[in-house]
Amino acid sequence: MIRTFIKGFLLVFIVCLLALLPIQAWAEDPDLIYSVSFTDQELDELLAPIALYPDPLLAQMLPASTYPSEVADAGEWLNRGGDVSRIDEQDWAESVRAIAHYPRILQMMAGNMDWTANLGDAFLNQPEDVTNSIQRLRWRARAVGNLVSNAEQSVIIEGDYIQIVPAQPQYIYVPQYDTSVVYVQAPTFSPFITFGFGFAIGAG
Repeated sequence: MIRTFIKGFLLVFIVCLLALLPIQAWAEDPDLIYSVSFTDQELDELLAPIALYPDPLLAQMLPASTYPSEVADAGEWLNRGGDVSRIDEQDWAESVRAIAHYPRILQMMAGNMDWTANLGDAFLNQPEDVTNSIQRLRWRARAVGNLVSNAEQSVIIEGDYIQIVPAQPQYIYVPQYDTSVVYVQAPTFSPFITFGFGFAIGAG
């Protein structure tokens, strides 16, 4: 059952990453030509804050970042006291509605719109490079001993690919870490990655 769950989310992530959004973007505006191009170093800097997030969460964050104005609207709506039970009634993209069920994530994206817009541009224009950057960063964290399985997450290695999935299929725990140390320094007295409360999967 757990393996089926993992494969299901991995499939969603890969399909979303490599196919859905580029097709959608061109369908909406066939005359649109993207000129933004990020280097590997720029992508690593852009993705470092979220590369260690679980795959099901990234599978919503990356598409949501391609709708920056809606992310901003959702953040303002929640700040004005929007009823969380009515999130799915709002006229936002499906991925934005999903992210709105994770208020801390939504506020992070809405509070740094330049970063969110750049993330969306990178995802639309360079989906394979984004995937490679996430994997590169995960391997760095893994190499120094910071990316490990625990009560909140399962780190699964298949060949040269690292998956991060919830350890408990019904909950997602969002990791918190300092990007200046998690990719380069081994933990000593306490882990560099910590977790808050779990969010129920399926709420969005």
